Amino acid sequence: MPLRMMMLATLDESRYAPIFSNSLSNLLGVLQKEQAEYQTDHTMVGVLVTQKWKLPTPLINAVMLHHNKNCAS
Repeated sequence: MPLRMMMLATLDESRYAPIFSNSLSNLLGVLQKEQAEYQTDHTMVGVLVTQKWKLPTPLINAVMLHHNKNCAS
C-alpha cells in the first residue's frame, strides 16, 4: 500500500479497508470513494507529503497527476 494511502488508513483502518480493497480492481473509483469518505484523496495527501519533504516540483506534479491519463503532457 503506498504511503499516501496508508496515511488515510491510519485515520480509521476499518473504514479505509473496503476502499483500498476496491482500489485493487478499480483505481479511478477509489478516488471518488476517498473523496466521499474523507473529503480528500490519496493523490492530495501525497502532494502534501511531498511538499513537506521539499521534493522537486516535477516529482510533486507526478504524484498529483499519477491517475490523470494526460499526465505525460
